[in-house]
Amino acid sequence: MAPLEDLRKEQGLSPKALYFLELAHNNTRRLYSLITQLLEFEKVDPHKQSLVLTSLNLNDILAEEVANFQAFCDKKQVYLNLTLPDEEIYIMGDKQLMEMLLDNLISNACKYTKPQGHVSLSLSNTKRKAIIEVKDSGIGIPKKEWKYLFSDVYRAENARESQENGTGFGLLQVHRIIKMLHGKITFESKENQGTTFTVTLKRTDCMPEPGKIEINSPSKRLLTETIENVKYENKEIKDINKLLVKNTLLIVEDHEALRYYLRSTFEQDYRVIDVSDGQEALTYLSNEYPDLILSDVMMPGIQGDELCRLVKENPETSGIPFILLTAKVNHEAMVEGLKKGADDYIPKPFSTEILKLKVQGLIDNRNRLRDFFMRQAIEQVETNKNQTNNEADETSMNILSENDHQFIIQATQLILENISDTNFDINHLCQEMAM
Repeated sequence: MAPLEDLRKEQGLSPKALYFLELAHNNTRRLYSLITQLLEFEKVDPHKQSLVLTSLNLNDILAEEVANFQAFCDKKQVYLNLTLPDEEIYIMGDKQLMEMLLDNLISNACKYTKPQGHVSLSLSNTKRKAIIEVKDSGIGIPKKEWKYLFSDVYRAENARESQENGTGFGLLQVHRIIKMLHGKITFESKENQGTTFTVTLKRTDCMPEPGKIEINSPSKRLLTETIENVKYENKEIKDINKLLVKNTLLIVEDHEALRYYLRSTFEQDYRVIDVSDGQEALTYLSNEYPDLILSDVMMPGIQGDELCRLVKENPETSGIPFILLTAKVNHEAMVEGLKKGADDYIPKPFSTEILKLKVQGLIDNRNRLRDFFMRQAIEQVETNKNQTNNEADETSMNILSENDHQFIIQATQLILENISDTNFDINHLCQEMAM
């Protein structure tokens, strides 16, 4: 962590470099926090530890916690949702203890919820209370084992049988922290239907003192500023891009932070269009033709593999290379994605370098095929306006299907027949080719 802290003090770093640096710092801080939880477990004693309480913004804390667990849930194919009130809710508490409390509750909810299940967090309030609810559709807690939850290091029988890793001290830790914060925790659970934990804490109207920054505020502010800078720069270079020949990359990703990361990764080398779901992608494809599509699989509405199928079955878009980016890395999922026409299937977490090389490789291969088509067309023109060269025919037939071969011949013939017609443009060619 020390080298990262030193690097953050360096002057002259670009907004993008600062953003990546903040991500790295947050990740190391997160890992350090998890290690500390294990080492400090026995030290959390409501009778021994004195607390210095400060004003905490629960909206910010919950938002950060959900962001921390998003990648895990994506990989497990669990839907993670957060509901926050319009107003900001403050409590007097200890930042580290609140993180430990929420880490344990959310971790359990995510671990014991099966793929395609749901985990939802919500924050509500009364005049004097702040209420946090963590709800899942997981395996539930057998009623006969409820009495052990907050009184011992204990794992329920179905939790042990789930093959999920666990130590059994999480809820005991939660109970200790709740006592230290003078709060209350209750739960409702039905086996095989899910569990809801409700944490109630005393609310305060005290906002942080000037100079005391809330959790993750620097990185959130930096992210916002960076996005605004990118938008501003894009406005300035929009007209320049019309003059430059850049391959267009369509990114389809519902997770905002990952979508921004992918855009920032590729926008130096490509014209990047990013959308948040499959329907937006189809709307864009109805008017534009990108050079490659990079899509997540798990999205609301039209999922990525289904979007791939729709793109590949449509003659107007079937030639666009398609990469699926997903946490679903089992054999069956990869086979299913490739069956639907995906040109490549890249699992998360991914190497940015490998992803960039694969994107460029697919685009280069398509350009090589385009060059081959062009050479075939030129050969035909040079040989004869009405007859194809037999040798060229034989070579192309070895590489192209009969349909592709006839397509080239038909398009070339149309151009030759209308070569002197100044009104014959791309629109006319498209009409004649029914494309």
